[in-house]
Amino acid sequence: IFLCKYSPTLNIPNGRIITYIKQDASNNAFFSVYFRNQNEEGTSSRTPGYALQMDHYWGRKRLWRDGSILNEVTETTLRNSTEWVRIRVTWFTSENGLEAHLEYHDGTDWVLILSFVDPDDYYATSSINRCGIGGHIYTTLSIFLMKFLQ
Repeated sequence: IFLCKYSPTLNIPNGRIITYIKQDASNNAFFSVYFRNQNEEGTSSRTPGYALQMDHYWGRKRLWRDGSILNEVTETTLRNSTEWVRIRVTWFTSENGLEAHLEYHDGTDWVLILSFVDPDDYYATSSINRCGIGGHIYTTLSIFLMKFLQ
């Protein structure tokens, strides 16, 4: 994963990342946006913190907290985009807890794909709240090993 280490971005409890992704559903890969990550500058790990993950192969969208799935939705928006697609992930504290929204730009407007809520709203008052992006592609061997070990 790649976490921002620019000093003004080390504590963003509520924020937004806008980026482009190009996905191919023919391989088992995922792209993630990390936020409220609790790693000190100079270190990088997926946990502790949140991640909104987009699984290309199955079409799953997941909200993770500290390495555990909090919520999962299977839907096919962005599943097989052969062109670059502009997306944005927004996270913020609301009366419901932590909300994380995933949207894409259709060329004119932002279109909401989904909204996840964590009523426990971890790390809202932490002094470290880093954000970033990351991804992973599974090889045939790793898919085999995952199925074998289950």
